[in-house]
Amino acid sequence: MSRVIFGFMIVILTCGLTGGADAQQSLPSMTATLTGTPESYQGMCPVEIRFKGAINTTRPGRVHYKFIRSDGAYAPTEPASFDTSGAREVSTTWTVGTAEQSRYEGWMMLKVVYPNEIESPRVRFKVTCTGMAVDLPDLTVADISLDDQCRVVVKAKNNGPGAVFDTVWTDHNAESPAIKLYVDGRAWGGETIWLLDPQRNLRNPGGTVAFSTTLKVSGTQEIRATIDGTRQVKEKDETNNEGKIALTCKASVPEKQQ
Repeated sequence: MSRVIFGFMIVILTCGLTGGADAQQSLPSMTATLTGTPESYQGMCPVEIRFKGAINTTRPGRVHYKFIRSDGAYAPTEPASFDTSGAREVSTTWTVGTAEQSRYEGWMMLKVVYPNEIESPRVRFKVTCTGMAVDLPDLTVADISLDDQCRVVVKAKNNGPGAVFDTVWTDHNAESPAIKLYVDGRAWGGETIWLLDPQRNLRNPGGTVAFSTTLKVSGTQEIRATIDGTRQVKEKDETNNEGKIALTCKASVPEKQQ
C-alpha cells in the first residue's frame, strides 16, 4: 500500500513542474527601447525633454507599461494592444529647468510590467539654464454652469501664452493645484488638476478641462470656483483664478398652475 501512495505523489509533483514550465514558455519574448532628445541642453528654460520608445513582442496581446523617472515622480501604468507581433511606439515628455533649479541631470526608463517585466536602458540627459523664458501660463475659471441634472460643471482654461510645468501632474501633495468650489460662501470641496486632467490638456496654451462635479444646486445658489488657490503655478495673471455666479436649477421650480 505504501508503494502505491509514493508513486502517486511522484506523479503530482511531476505535473506541477511541467505546468510551470509550460506557463513560462507561453509568455512572449519582449524588448523595450528608449531614446531622449535633447541629451544635453544649454539655453533658455524651461525646456521639454522628449522621449520616444518602442515595445517589441513576439505575440499579439495586451501589454501594460509605464515610464520611470530619476526623481521618483508617480507615473500611471498605460495599456497597449498588439493585434500582431511586432513593435509599438510609445512616448512621453519631461519639462525641466526653473529659476530655483538651473542645472539638472536626470534619466528616464521604459518598463513593461505585463505580461513580462522588462526594462529599457536608462536614458540620461543634462540641462543647463542660461536664463528663464518670459512666457508664463494663465490658469482661469472659464465657465461655471449646470448640467441637465442641475449638477455644477466648472470649465478651466490655460490662457497662455506659456505652458504649465509637468510638476503639476507629477508632484502630489496637500498643496497640489486644484479646482475648489464654494456654495453660498461655504466650502464644498474639489479635486486636484492631476486627477481631473490626466491627459494634461491644461498644460498647453488654449487647453481646457471640464470638472463635472456631484454638487447639485437646489433653487438658486451662488457658486464660486477657484483654480490653483494655493499659488503653486507661477502665472502671467494671478488675479483671475476664480469665478462666481448665481445658478438656478429650473427643474426645482414648480410649474405655474393653469
